[in-house]
Amino acid sequence: MNIISISEASQVLGVSEATLRAWSDSGKIKVFVTPGGHRRYDIDDLKAISKRSRKTGIRELAKTIKRPASIRHDLTHSVSGSRWYQQLTAAQNEELMALGQGMFNLMLKYLTSPVKRSETLEMARAKGGEFGETVARIGMSLTDSVEAFIQHRGHVMRFVTREFSKKGEPVRTAEAFSLVTRLMDESLLAMIEAYQASPNAKNLKV
Repeated sequence: MNIISISEASQVLGVSEATLRAWSDSGKIKVFVTPGGHRRYDIDDLKAISKRSRKTGIRELAKTIKRPASIRHDLTHSVSGSRWYQQLTAAQNEELMALGQGMFNLMLKYLTSPVKRSETLEMARAKGGEFGETVARIGMSLTDSVEAFIQHRGHVMRFVTREFSKKGEPVRTAEAFSLVTRLMDESLLAMIEAYQASPNAKNLKV
C-alpha cells in the first residue's frame, strides 16, 4: 500500500482538496486518517478511480441521463413560494417553463457532444437572451428575473450532480458540474444583457 497526502491525492484525481474532502466524507473515496488527524489515500485506489473515469467519459455518462417526468413538478414545488412565481399567469408560467426545458436540453447536448460545445454555448447564450427579452416583456423586474434564473440553474445543477453521482464517477461528476456551470453562467449574462437592452425594461423596477 502506497499512502499519499491529500494534496498529492487531489493532483492524481485532478480535483481540489475541498472536493476530495467532500468525497471522502461521503464515502465515495476511501480515506485513512492518521492519529494526528491528517488524511491519507492509497495511490493505487486513486489511480483505479482515475483510470475508470477516463474510460467512462462525460459523454457516455451524460447519454444515460434522461429528463425525468417529475423534474417540472420538482422545480415548480421549489419555486412556488417565490414572489416572482406567484405573480405569473398560467400562460406566462408555461412560456418560462418552455424556455427552461430548452436550456435543459442544451445542457445535455453540451455534455454529450464535445465537438459541438462552442456551437452549443452560443445557443445557450441565445436562449439566455430569449429569456431576458421574455421576462422584460411580461413585466418581471431584473432582480426577480435573476432570482428565477438562479433558482432554475440550482435545480439543474443539483440534478446533474445527483445523476452523475449515481454512476459512481466522482471525477466525472466534478467535470460535468464545471461544464454545466459555464453554460449556465454564460446564459445568465446573456439574459441580463438582453433584459437591459429591451424597450420593455425601461419602465420596470430593477
